[in-house]
Amino acid sequence: MSAGRIRSLAPSEQIFAMAGAYIGYSVRVRGELDIAALTTAFALLRRRYPVLAAVLEPEGGGHAIVARPGPLPGVVVTTGEIGAPMSGVCADQTRALSGLHVALDGERAAVTLFTHHSIADGYHSFALLADLWSLYTDTVGGNPVDAIVWDYPQSLEQMLAERGIVKADNGIAAEPVEQGAAGETPAPVIPGPAVADRVFTSAAARFRLSADATAALLAYARSHETTLNGVVSAAIMRVESELRGIAPERIKYSYPVNLRTRVEPIVPDQAATDPLGFAEFVPSGDLTDLAALARAVTDALRKGLDSQEIHQAGLSFFDNMSAAIARLMQLPEDERPIAVVSTNWGLVPPLRSPAGLEFDDFRSVMNEPPFDPDAPIGPPGTWILSSFQDRLAIELRGPFDAETAQKRVAAVESVLLTLD
Repeated sequence: MSAGRIRSLAPSEQIFAMAGAYIGYSVRVRGELDIAALTTAFALLRRRYPVLAAVLEPEGGGHAIVARPGPLPGVVVTTGEIGAPMSGVCADQTRALSGLHVALDGERAAVTLFTHHSIADGYHSFALLADLWSLYTDTVGGNPVDAIVWDYPQSLEQMLAERGIVKADNGIAAEPVEQGAAGETPAPVIPGPAVADRVFTSAAARFRLSADATAALLAYARSHETTLNGVVSAAIMRVESELRGIAPERIKYSYPVNLRTRVEPIVPDQAATDPLGFAEFVPSGDLTDLAALARAVTDALRKGLDSQEIHQAGLSFFDNMSAAIARLMQLPEDERPIAVVSTNWGLVPPLRSPAGLEFDDFRSVMNEPPFDPDAPIGPPGTWILSSFQDRLAIELRGPFDAETAQKRVAAVESVLLTLD
């Protein structure tokens, strides 16, 4: 192991290292973009957050964060349609845990910050995105920037342990690490295409509400004593049940929960990597009363947080996953729960910009390995929620053809726009 070793990845982080998972946070801009200033701002961001300049190295059965001196992959600049698939991104965790891609198309551009999911979730990455644009604005304006340097972020496990919350014995042993013939741990297998060949795309199935429609949705949630997340969750479950033609009870709806604000003291977004609990909800009965279903979702969330069941779900989420899949496979196909996943990234913070540059939109950018339609169990569809400039956007990613995905998205949009 290198002398620059910082720490081992915790189980909540290791799963993303095994997948080599990078997520892109892409802002669509219009106006004058100074690439030299953006390059300087990105270098300053990596200096402010050293984990962005670190790498992952294999260690035993897992990985460790390692500070490695030397040059880092720079900003990738391409020309052409800003919504086109992105290639050439450095998605190699042995070289860097962050990257920046710029697609230029006349006065329009897509600026995408990539972070490795093992060191930054969406909330963390949004804070980095805001800092990047603040540093860019100061660089363009010739303003001084502070020399603050953040510590390496904590894992979920460390954050909770410092607050007296440790993993309970749930009777499930952690999945053993497979050993080679000579007792050596095999190198982790990264699914999907090779690192150098990865292509990252924006979600094709998506809608974005107007600011007025978003405000109306928030008002509806408040008036019915629930939340926007509860209302959207209810709409998703109704649509999934109707379009799949399955009983509500077969839906296993789950979503990650940001625990930074659910512990004392509260943790800054950049101070933790993936401090996520997990909530599950199984609807029952008639799904036509959307407000009642939304309240049931938020009530279950509140109870799960009070009991710390959601915290424990985060600590044990990755235990013996293959055994859980094996148990699921033993059920008749028409009785297996249908996994539906959503993830609410929350609000994209206000972004600073110099005069002459405006922000138009925000999009997620991901690499989605091809799926086998004949596989007995495939990855679940994932609904991604985010709000930018007071407008809610919802994307759908997963093992669907384009027509199926767009039909689901349009149905959810219709439900949200026709609430009584």
